[in-house]
Amino acid sequence: MKNQRSKILLFTGFVFVLILPLIQAKVNVFDEEPLHGGVIIASKPEYSSTSWFSGKYQSDMEKFINDNIGFRPVLVRLHNQIQFSLFKQASAKGVVIGKDNYLFEQAYIDAYHGQYFKGRNEIIKKVEALKELQTELENRGKTLIVVLPPGKASFYPEYFPGKSSGEATDSTFYKEYSKLLPEYGVNCFDVNDWFLHMKDTTKHILYPQYGIHWSEYGAVVAADSLIKQVENLSGRNLPEMVITDIRKQNYSQGTDNDIEWGMNLLKSLSSQTLSYPTIEWNYTGSDTTNMLVIGDSFYWNWYYLGLGEKCFHKTSFWYYNNEVYPESKQSNLKVNSIDRQSVINNSDVVLLIASESNLVNMAWGFVGDALDILQGRVEDPAAYKLKIQEVIRRIKSDENWMKNVAAKAKEQNISVDSMLALDAKWVIENE
Repeated sequence: MKNQRSKILLFTGFVFVLILPLIQAKVNVFDEEPLHGGVIIASKPEYSSTSWFSGKYQSDMEKFINDNIGFRPVLVRLHNQIQFSLFKQASAKGVVIGKDNYLFEQAYIDAYHGQYFKGRNEIIKKVEALKELQTELENRGKTLIVVLPPGKASFYPEYFPGKSSGEATDSTFYKEYSKLLPEYGVNCFDVNDWFLHMKDTTKHILYPQYGIHWSEYGAVVAADSLIKQVENLSGRNLPEMVITDIRKQNYSQGTDNDIEWGMNLLKSLSSQTLSYPTIEWNYTGSDTTNMLVIGDSFYWNWYYLGLGEKCFHKTSFWYYNNEVYPESKQSNLKVNSIDRQSVINNSDVVLLIASESNLVNMAWGFVGDALDILQGRVEDPAAYKLKIQEVIRRIKSDENWMKNVAAKAKEQNISVDSMLALDAKWVIENE
């Protein structure tokens, strides 16, 4: 009888364990920290006979149930922790674990070893185009600066995983750009080289063990130097960034552990002693300088530091020359949908930022587009659209003009809106 009662209790417990995730998914009994990073949770698919008979509905429903089952974040973290602790493997895309648990993204190690490099001729062409763009901007009283952020692979080759040799090669995008940009007279702020020279003497960590970007401290000192360089090149007097205090702590904040954060482990890794500056802005300088930034994720540290907001009158950040910030935080605004010519014309400083692994795509097509716009080879599509809309407003405000348009539309058997667009184009092309 006792043995039978134990079996019943065991079976009941087993059933409870099986249904507990279903209960959690339905009523959320326990608060769960969501998974970090680029985790996309499947939404519930809509049923249709087509998706059912093709098998797509069943497949999508299976993914939905899997992604939304109760305790999934805990189970994923448990799996990731086992992979990390027992096998030194990271369950995050592109992440590799180096010596002493230094975390890298494989793309940076590949770039350090020159795996994307196809020769310097193409780089020379790009540098020549950069020089041409710099000259075009200078003729309009504007300043161009290419920023080469630090690369974790360049900074810590001694911590590469055992299978990745730390032996350097001269055939890399960074090494070629760092030589050719000064050689061709292109304004360049080489933070990578500067940080390497400070690596053995600084009292503060410039590159964190668990982060992919410069440390919060490193981003601040780099921003301070950038401001001085902009002032020297442009002759402008910008607000001064003043470091009033530097706090040291043995836990990370901001982006200093962004790789670890995306690994979704159960237990936090032991932290280095990191430095966090307190800054103030001295507004004795000018607040009328506008800046345009085309770059990758290394600008986000400066973005959240307030560099664009505090030091410049207005700043537009074109993330990978694709999304426009700060507008995209609300509207997902794309670069190809705005009046780029107007932004360039109203910008006094243009920064191009490309990290070690992104130099293969330096500026993401911006240089050629900007030259075409500035040299009048093409009409910026978004700017042209705005001109069309403005002329249409002028036509609609003129009663006689509008009657004439309506008459032509009837005569040509097209809509009034189409005739408005045609008349507006004629006006723009002949004004």
